[in-house]
Amino acid sequence: MDNTEKTFWANIEKPDNTGDCWNWKGNQDSNGYGKLYVKGEFPYQSGMKGAHRYSWELHNDAIPDGMFCCHHCDNPQCVNPHHLFIGTHQDNMTDMVKKGRANKKTPWMLGNANNKNNKKSSKESKAIPKADLMRRLRAERKAAGLISWRADVTQSQAVLLTAYLKRLREVQK
Repeated sequence: MDNTEKTFWANIEKPDNTGDCWNWKGNQDSNGYGKLYVKGEFPYQSGMKGAHRYSWELHNDAIPDGMFCCHHCDNPQCVNPHHLFIGTHQDNMTDMVKKGRANKKTPWMLGNANNKNNKKSSKESKAIPKADLMRRLRAERKAAGLISWRADVTQSQAVLLTAYLKRLREVQK
């Protein structure tokens, strides 16, 4: 067991019930996420790392570049590997909204019926076929992230469909 792993285990408040959160009691960032210093093989690989990310990698495997280590439990101090999952930014945002943790004033939350910026109720929005909604949003020059959010598809699907539609328009001209 190296020093980082010793530091990790020394900073966990582990309850008797293994299903509960393992709260990090060491250094934390301003959002409450645990931080610990990880020494790499080379000096440029050393630095601060999220305790929950370290826990995932310790118990599972390396987190792929660009992926997030998300919490099922919504507790930023939790490092229990059973409460963590790997996902994209979109997965994390979708999880946040489903659990009602999104800021109600955020304009990108257009699917929220409580949002006064939303011109249609969520019932009306769902009645619009996804492909039509995506075409309409693309015509308004919205980013693929917003398209994927509004149409409830992945950002990759939104990018692929908009690229296909753009090529289709060019062929029809």
